[in-house]
Amino acid sequence: MLSGLLTYQAFPAPTVPATAVGAFSLVTAMNFILIRTEWDRETERAYVELRARDDGGGESIVTAIFSYRTTSRISKHELKQDIVRKARHMFKRAGATT
Repeated sequence: MLSGLLTYQAFPAPTVPATAVGAFSLVTAMNFILIRTEWDRETERAYVELRARDDGGGESIVTAIFSYRTTSRISKHELKQDIVRKARHMFKRAGATT
């Protein structure tokens, strides 16, 4: 199993405060940090985990598990980049459906 594990660091405090506009307040953007990327050659499954701080002081965890198959010979680093790119594309499409 190919595994790219990154160390998980505590999230820093937000640097941009929320700004009040009328009765609504604008919330700072969520910046997701890549925590884990894995790929299993036998099952052809990829796993990606991203985390970000949420407005309530906790954290949001987003994971994707999907089929991934490649016929080209690429390095481990390129493979990891391609898996993360496809996961981010899936998250973007999922967010557009709501």
